[in-house]
Amino acid sequence: MRTTYPEAQFNFVDVTALRDSTAVSTAVKDFSIPALFREDARQVLYGTVELNQFVLDGSREIFPITPDDIPFWSDELSDSYGQYVKNPVLEVNFTGNHSSIGLNLYFAEDVPAEILITWYTLYGTRLISATFYPDSKEYFCRQNVKDYGKITIEVVASSWPYRYAKMNYVEYGQMWTLSRDKLKTASVYEEIDLTSATLSINTAQIEIIDTANEFALSNQNGLWKSLQKEQEIQIVEHINDRKVDCGTFFMDTWESSDNSIRFSLIDLIGIMDKTKFYGGTIYNGVKAGTIIDAVMTSCGVTKYTVDKDVYDTVLSGWVGIQSHRAALQQVVFACGAVADCSRSDRIKIYRPDRHVSYAIGLDRKFMGTKITPDDYISSVSVAYKQYSLSSEVKEISKSVRPAGDNRIEFTEPYLASSIVISAGVIKEARTNYVIVTMTAEAECIITGQKYEAVENACTASVPLLEAGETEKSKTYGACTLMDARRARKVAEYILDYYQLRQIVDLRYINDGEGVGNWCDIASRDGHSTTSITSQTLDLTGGNLATAKCRGYSRTVTSYYFAGNELYAGEEGVI
Repeated sequence: MRTTYPEAQFNFVDVTALRDSTAVSTAVKDFSIPALFREDARQVLYGTVELNQFVLDGSREIFPITPDDIPFWSDELSDSYGQYVKNPVLEVNFTGNHSSIGLNLYFAEDVPAEILITWYTLYGTRLISATFYPDSKEYFCRQNVKDYGKITIEVVASSWPYRYAKMNYVEYGQMWTLSRDKLKTASVYEEIDLTSATLSINTAQIEIIDTANEFALSNQNGLWKSLQKEQEIQIVEHINDRKVDCGTFFMDTWESSDNSIRFSLIDLIGIMDKTKFYGGTIYNGVKAGTIIDAVMTSCGVTKYTVDKDVYDTVLSGWVGIQSHRAALQQVVFACGAVADCSRSDRIKIYRPDRHVSYAIGLDRKFMGTKITPDDYISSVSVAYKQYSLSSEVKEISKSVRPAGDNRIEFTEPYLASSIVISAGVIKEARTNYVIVTMTAEAECIITGQKYEAVENACTASVPLLEAGETEKSKTYGACTLMDARRARKVAEYILDYYQLRQIVDLRYINDGEGVGNWCDIASRDGHSTTSITSQTLDLTGGNLATAKCRGYSRTVTSYYFAGNELYAGEEGVI
């Protein structure tokens, strides 16, 4: 018996609020360390003199002279009615505006009977106050508030008499989990180009039934008010007792019809496609990893890994102004590597191998598998540009510029130190742009020394044409980050890849196979060894995959591959 169902977790937590927060309190014990609120601290269970608190069962530790794990501990006990002479208050200040659907509070031990939370603007104006009655150590205070700059959390009463108020952590928002009872449909499209001529963007589609009207515009406290562009969503598939990561995605668009909400999602590479990389320059014998780090830092991506052999690849050339995705593609292509974030929350950069890690037997493969030969490629040419600095000073731009800062972007590289302007002041000069500050509108002529490009090409060809085939070549151009040696290696790698001519279209029951994985696909007369290049996963329909693969034939047996029994009239796998 095989049971599958999807789960989507929306991250409605404002992680920037945590980094921007400064917690203070004047109503706490002197050993309290409010700075620990930024570190998700967890206080040890200590035995104290609180009423009926120190249970002598070995579950509590003796209180140390100087504890170092307590973020918030009120300086006085509550009375016999659970009231405080002076209510303990935690104040959290921010330097910028933040928005969240509420606060997730983590209490150290006792759960307060009542708390009062007040949100303020950056300038101290009260936005809203709300009273909550926690019933668990982790309690979500639901209150959708936009653009707050300060929060106070006041403990009004304790659940037990003669107890301190203790708190471990504050989370600015909540993880919203949707499972089979709420997900109407869910699908994921994965793709990888093993030549890295493009960096593919994985996508997902989710449709939910909004019975709680969280996305009704009339619900002013609904989740829709906190749904942001590029909201993070993790998708997993439960297969029996196993949880399979289907990837981390980000909100692209959403729409509603009645109580049905449809979300269109993109992956991290899709996010990189939305912003520009300006920091490229002329590189001469620089490690690829150094350039990758610069691209990732520029677009704020921290979750990525680069295999050492790729990181240490030495590159020369230029990276112009382009999207962060396109800039990363230039580096990855020059290394003969791939960048992929399918089935993960991070981008993995590596050189692919042909290790077979999965077997798709007849018990998982549906009938209708199609195998066709791809076009025969006998040679691959990689055109690349090499740059040298011209001694001649040339005019880059001549136009009237308004007062203030003006960014002038270059379509070709220039020596930053050679840039001269006829008016205004140079605020910043880089290989790809200059920022000119004008005191008043005036004509500004910009000159500088240009890096001249000479285009070359390297071609890799098969030693002998296959019988019955004619010559056919593929050309890759616009490569600005490689020399002759790298261009030849890349051409040879791509040519070798295109000798894998068997294209397989199949529909099968996915059991964790992802794009880039090499699989043995069973057939009635042997196996085909192929790599999955793209597939659509129907997560609500049994985790069924419609896939396209590229590989080669390999007969490994002359007998039938045994699968599950099939009976006449059943829609089965073959």
